[in-house]
Amino acid sequence: MKTAHVSLFRATVGLALGLFIATVACSDSETPSAPDGVQQQDGGGDGGADQRVKPPASISFTLDKKVTVAQPPGAHLAFPSVVRRADGKLLVAYRQGKGHVEATGRIMGQVGSADGLTWKPAEVLLDTADVDDRDPSLAVLASGDVALTYFQYKTASVAGSTLILHHIFYCRSQDQGASFGSCVQVDEGVMDAPGATIDASSKLWVDGQGEPIAVMASSSPVVQVGTRLVLASYGGKTLNLGTLASAPRSRITLYESADEGKTWTPRPVNHDADKTVWQQEPAILPLGGDDWLMQIRTSVQASPGGAGYLAQARSSDGGKTWSAFQNLDFIGHAPDLYRLKNGALLSAYRGLNASYSAASTAFVASVDGGKTWSAPIVVAECGNKECGYPSLLELADDKLLVVYYGAGGAAIEAAVYSFSTP
Repeated sequence: MKTAHVSLFRATVGLALGLFIATVACSDSETPSAPDGVQQQDGGGDGGADQRVKPPASISFTLDKKVTVAQPPGAHLAFPSVVRRADGKLLVAYRQGKGHVEATGRIMGQVGSADGLTWKPAEVLLDTADVDDRDPSLAVLASGDVALTYFQYKTASVAGSTLILHHIFYCRSQDQGASFGSCVQVDEGVMDAPGATIDASSKLWVDGQGEPIAVMASSSPVVQVGTRLVLASYGGKTLNLGTLASAPRSRITLYESADEGKTWTPRPVNHDADKTVWQQEPAILPLGGDDWLMQIRTSVQASPGGAGYLAQARSSDGGKTWSAFQNLDFIGHAPDLYRLKNGALLSAYRGLNASYSAASTAFVASVDGGKTWSAPIVVAECGNKECGYPSLLELADDKLLVVYYGAGGAAIEAAVYSFSTP
């Protein structure tokens, strides 16, 4: 059995007698008090934590059990998100299709027991005809309603080139995720672009009126702060696949709603940052007071799918402005930021080695408010097959649930860890 340990004073990694030890520094100051109106919801990233709790000096994780949530034959499963409903049962949503990217993609849902070990059969939550419904993210709001965000993805062959369109949608359920009402598009734009062409001068896709076509996507849950909803997104000008090396890089935008998701206002984040870096797959987490944390996937290559470190930024004014992104010392895709009730922070992600030849599902822990992070705690090794996109949820009795998709997209898997503190 393997245990991962995060504690004070220095950063070291060791392996002895089956004990995996990662030690990171922690500040002595207490975590700031929570701002008025911050909702401590499951699925919004903070695990229902009391943000006034001082983080522990150390925390250790031990794997208890792994289970398969879903494994339908011949299907590709990916991008799970898990929450605890108001009735105490769990709900997981994920994408199912014939392949990683194609129009059969639809959003599935499954209800699970409170311990995350047994799951009911899957049901279709959303399925848009001729569109790939992708990357669902769940959050339970203060009202008990379940919020679902995802993006629709569509490709078309136009004049010998491929036009890619994708936009974000917000849905809300008042019956604990059994059904969702009419979904609202968060960003502007359409899923069809009649008259679209590649502009001869800019080499960018433009619509029938000659305006650049913008697209957005999301990969993490909406966060509720008082009466405000905040959704982290990424995107920009839709890609001309023939000129990726010179294409404008994707940027991060926070969308905010003050009317329960009926309308949304974009708030750019660091759009003037290094224009050679692709910014992707952001996750945000309020830490207390006006202190917020953000992590993003990056690429420094010609393609957004190329190599790049996980990067981090902080806000000290409630998400209005952000520090410059700073690279962490590992590669990570689609981070899920989470706060345990004891104050420790977690970040789960798809990990890759330096040569991008092997993937994993992993998470890291911080006991100093995200200033430093432990060595990776590897949930699953995936080799050269795609995997990961984990979602975290704190369970009863000091247990942590990690839901992720298995190597190659053959299954949705779950791992339960026990954790302990001094």
